[in-house]
Amino acid sequence: MDQTNFKAFYARTSKPLWAYIYRICGDAHLAEDLLQESYLRFLQKPPRDTGESQTRSYLYTIATRLNHDRWKRVKVHEKWRLKFAEKKNGKLENLDEAVGLQTDMAGVFSELKPQERALLWLAYVEEHSHRSIGEILGLKEKGVRVALFRARKKLAKILSKKGIDAEVLA
Repeated sequence: MDQTNFKAFYARTSKPLWAYIYRICGDAHLAEDLLQESYLRFLQKPPRDTGESQTRSYLYTIATRLNHDRWKRVKVHEKWRLKFAEKKNGKLENLDEAVGLQTDMAGVFSELKPQERALLWLAYVEEHSHRSIGEILGLKEKGVRVALFRARKKLAKILSKKGIDAEVLA
């Protein structure tokens, strides 16, 4: 798609696409961001010679997936925020402390090797199976078990140095 055709396509599709995104996410500023990201992704990997309706469909699919990915990140973030609050206090009284702990965890994670971070993230945040993790990282399933064990041990050691006891992580 050349620049002239893209400008015309953008003029025809941007307002309806923004309205769609706004309806599914409920935030005007976020809808604008997702709209721009959708067009960027569209331009990075444009569809082959297809009709107008298929091209629009592709664009809407990109927008839907971007919103879904954003929603998933928010849910994972909230899940871990609440989990740390529950473990720390036994109830959900002090979420500010949980957010602080989550920020600290980002620093702790940076002390791990990239493969250790990937293993822990895929296993405990994304909840992939050992087989799936092995396929993603190019490891054997049994190797994933051993590597996860070692990564958990290393993480526990780093956390204990920072004064976070095992009860919080249990």
